[in-house]
Amino acid sequence: MASISKVGNLEFEQLVPDELRAIPIGVQALDNQWLPRRLLARAMKYGIERVEEQLNEMVRSEYMRALINGEQVIINRAFLYNNPVIIQDYRVAGKSREAFKTLLQDGVIIPSLYLENSPADEPLPTLSGQPSFERLAAEDWW
Repeated sequence: MASISKVGNLEFEQLVPDELRAIPIGVQALDNQWLPRRLLARAMKYGIERVEEQLNEMVRSEYMRALINGEQVIINRAFLYNNPVIIQDYRVAGKSREAFKTLLQDGVIIPSLYLENSPADEPLPTLSGQPSFERLAAEDWW
């Protein structure tokens, strides 16, 4: 059974793989470094900026497909912070933000932590000493 943890005023469930539902899905396309092969030649020739809109549409399609087809969508915590396709769902108050919060609350979207102990932890530094990703307040998507 999932354990409940609390950090400050943030309360969250900690799951281990055995506690996931029958069909959890990880979406590789949410990685901000993902680029499908069919866009690679254009991106190399003209620059990533020229394919960014099409790339975001493809990423959004994969994200929605996972939400529709899976019981749970496992999302690396860094993707929640650095992927504009996800950020657009929670950054501005409104229906999308409320839907995103409901998906989190219902355990459909599962933030995956790497070496962190909670969603409120600061990102780990890279070898250069810089954070591995920009951290928004956990409450922004919680």
